[in-house]
Amino acid sequence: MFRVARAKSADADIFVPGQNLPANLDPHQILDVGAADYALNAYDNLYRYEDNPPTHDAALAGGGPHRLLQRAHLDFKLRPGVKFHDGSELTADDVVYSFQRLLAIGKAPSAPFLPILKPASVTAPDRYSVQFRLDKAYGPFFATIPMVSIVNPRPPLPGRVWRRGALDAFGRIRND
Repeated sequence: MFRVARAKSADADIFVPGQNLPANLDPHQILDVGAADYALNAYDNLYRYEDNPPTHDAALAGGGPHRLLQRAHLDFKLRPGVKFHDGSELTADDVVYSFQRLLAIGKAPSAPFLPILKPASVTAPDRYSVQFRLDKAYGPFFATIPMVSIVNPRPPLPGRVWRRGALDAFGRIRND
C-alpha cells in the first residue's frame, strides 16, 4: 500500500541561488551565457555552430549562401516546410522580421551587424529567399549569422491553450 506524503515547508535558513539565469528571454535583447543557453534550446537560426573546432551547420537555411557577391551581397534559401511551434510556416518574411527587429532594438546581439547592415537592406524576394546587402564588405558576417535567433512575428492566437500531454512526434508540446 502506498501513502501520500505531505509537503513540508523549506527551512528558512537555506538559500538556493539561481546562477546564469538570463535577465530576460528575448534573444534580440540579451547576449550572455544564460540567454545563449536558453536561445539555443528555444529558437532556431539560419546556421548553427557545430563541433569543436566549430563549423557552420545549416539549420533553417538550405545550405551555404546561395549567392555570394563581393562579400557585400548574400542570398540565402530557406528549407521549405519548417514550422514554428504554433504550426505556422517559417518564411523569408520571418527572417527579415527577425533581423530588422534585432537591428531596431540595437542591443548586445546586434553589435556586429549595426555598422554594416541597415534594416531596409534585409529583404525577401520570394517566400524562401532572404537577401542581405551589406553597406560594405565584412568578412565575419557569415560567422556572425548563428548569433541571430529567428522569432515568430505572429502573436499567439487567443483561445489556444497548452494541454498537458499534447506532444508532437519529436516530444515537443504542441499548441492546440
